[in-house]
Amino acid sequence: MLAVLDAVEWQTTLDFETGKETTVKSDLAAMAQELLKRHRYPGDMDLESISWVTNVALDLYQNYAPQFMFLSFSQPYFFSAFERTDGVQWQVLVSLLFARINHFIEATGMTPVVVGTGQMVPLKGYINLSTLDGLASGGGMAPRFTGLYKPSARDLELVRAHENIELVKTKEEVIELFGNNEDFVKRLPDYVLGAGEGYAFKAFGSIARPMHKIPGRNMEIPVFTPLGEVNSITEIAPLVLKNLETKKMVLIVLEGIGPEDFLMPYSACDNSLGWYDYAPGDGQYLTIGSGRHLADHSYLPGFKYYLEDDENKKYPLSAYFTKYVPIMIGHSFPGKSAAVGSRSVLTHMASGADISVECFARGLYNYGTIAIIKD
Repeated sequence: MLAVLDAVEWQTTLDFETGKETTVKSDLAAMAQELLKRHRYPGDMDLESISWVTNVALDLYQNYAPQFMFLSFSQPYFFSAFERTDGVQWQVLVSLLFARINHFIEATGMTPVVVGTGQMVPLKGYINLSTLDGLASGGGMAPRFTGLYKPSARDLELVRAHENIELVKTKEEVIELFGNNEDFVKRLPDYVLGAGEGYAFKAFGSIARPMHKIPGRNMEIPVFTPLGEVNSITEIAPLVLKNLETKKMVLIVLEGIGPEDFLMPYSACDNSLGWYDYAPGDGQYLTIGSGRHLADHSYLPGFKYYLEDDENKKYPLSAYFTKYVPIMIGHSFPGKSAAVGSRSVLTHMASGADISVECFARGLYNYGTIAIIKD
């Protein structure tokens, strides 16, 4: 696999597994080089990035003719989380988002499955775990779940009595829910803590940037498709694959969009497994893209990601992922596939597409664009 990285005034081709420059050539990589030159990513906090996704997707559709496409839009999440957006500004964003989606569907004739990742809610406060004797690890932008390692008796007493901590689950209870997948289990903390709705953990690895809204406890999410109701998040990928036998399909993920803002007729889709609900991030994206729950492809929030982060780490362009899991729709479908997204990393990880074009942005900092080529 190859990666074409474009930093506006500089472009290079890398080996995707090692992250090192390569002279390997491919027709698809050559197409990606020109595509990235034509389409500069405006930035995570720029409304033009919504149109950037559909413009790149239409370019790919015309020049590559994929039968399956995967699109991701992260702007609703980012604007909710990091901007004090008033009602008028929010309606402008939502109207633009659905207008661009409808334009893409009409222009391509692809059959859509449109998924909202769930409603955002005002941040009520933080739960500070930095004073515990054990290590509390909570990665991500607004962790509702966090891992607790080697807690003292005092720690367990404190977290179980905390009015805003909703769940305290042992490692054994996590395994009972998700199954005994070896790769998943070896990364599990001793305990998993779940915050009440509107609260986020402050722990090792938490983001320092102030937030205004965070994902709600979305046990259900909205899904639109003319193909009928989708009852579970794990039914999305099988539905797409089944219909790819006779149709051109597009799977569209809208981060930070719940039922209140979903401007299409929708059905409520189960977004959980037992007590665990999926929030925007790797677990939800990869479950949507594979039809399998978290333990088959990703890491429970709160794992010690730094233990696998060194100069020899594989797939350095894929954040903390150390392997490319070949169970997504793009891997299972033998025809042409393409993905475009304003969510970095998760666009190529969750699609498995022949070519994935996404922003190369980290922590809202815009470094350019990147294309992952599965030649």
